[in-house]
Amino acid sequence: MSPALYGQVDSLNSVPGPKEGINKLALQFLKINFTAAQRELLEDVTLEFIFYVDSIGKATLEDVNGINDKAIFDSLYYTTEQLPAFNPMQVNGRTEGSIYSMILEYPTYTGPTSRQYGPPNLEDFEEMVTGGRTDCLIGAVFNGPVGNMNEYLGLGGGMKVDLLFTGKRGYGGGIFMNAYFNDLEKDYPINTNRTQNGSQPILLLGLALNKLIPLNERRELMAQFEAGYAIQNISSRTNSNDPDYIQLQGFSPGFTLHYAMKIGHDRLSGYYLQPAIVNNYVNFHLGIHPIFFDLDSGSGMLWDIGVSYRLSYKVIRSYKLRE
Repeated sequence: MSPALYGQVDSLNSVPGPKEGINKLALQFLKINFTAAQRELLEDVTLEFIFYVDSIGKATLEDVNGINDKAIFDSLYYTTEQLPAFNPMQVNGRTEGSIYSMILEYPTYTGPTSRQYGPPNLEDFEEMVTGGRTDCLIGAVFNGPVGNMNEYLGLGGGMKVDLLFTGKRGYGGGIFMNAYFNDLEKDYPINTNRTQNGSQPILLLGLALNKLIPLNERRELMAQFEAGYAIQNISSRTNSNDPDYIQLQGFSPGFTLHYAMKIGHDRLSGYYLQPAIVNNYVNFHLGIHPIFFDLDSGSGMLWDIGVSYRLSYKVIRSYKLRE
């Protein structure tokens, strides 16, 4: 272990360095309680820590060369909040910001450790900082038409798929897809000899903005505003060049309110690659989707209700394990 120092030394100049010595600085990183698997990744690896030391002696870890594992880097970076004070660099008697680097090799550990035989549980984390949350939802819906389309379509079913990202403040966005199949009650007034589909497929696909509203530890609401492309196949396509194929195209804004209930408990997943907290939910929703097609008689609104499975994945950005 040896420091690499930058600068020239004379009577009016000094290089930056930890006030309590290099060993005290290295100890901050040697005390990190890595897992057995992470220790294996650190064996026989030389790490170069690069710090920025400002003019008042506060050091910030800028980069670590020699390791690519993000979980290890996050642990190293989180430790910099407890770094000892530094002596700043002096140039002609004035303090200035500068770069300081330290070379560190972790010792090789032999023998069993407390967590050698498996990944930790959530109870083993003393501190953690989580990032945004990714939700994947898939489920079944029941829907009905309103407006002009109500004269031609009956009740129907379908499916809903959402992929959403939500930030720490509860706001986010993503993509949604709703697929409906409604019985044809009456032919649309279209001048065609082609038989119209007995079950009319309607697809809504687009972008969503969402706001997550926690109710308690196990229940939450999510308000979701949607804007998407809408298509409806009036008749079936016989081939790729079918001239009598009829498809409506249009635009659909919408609003969906979700109510989710957690199933089971928080679960730790993906620990050795990217640690994350995973949760499962049963999700109920109510949606309203105005649809503006290029055929007035096909335009109107679809309401839908449904039940879905929601998978939530929240990344752990940094953490500290209990001793």
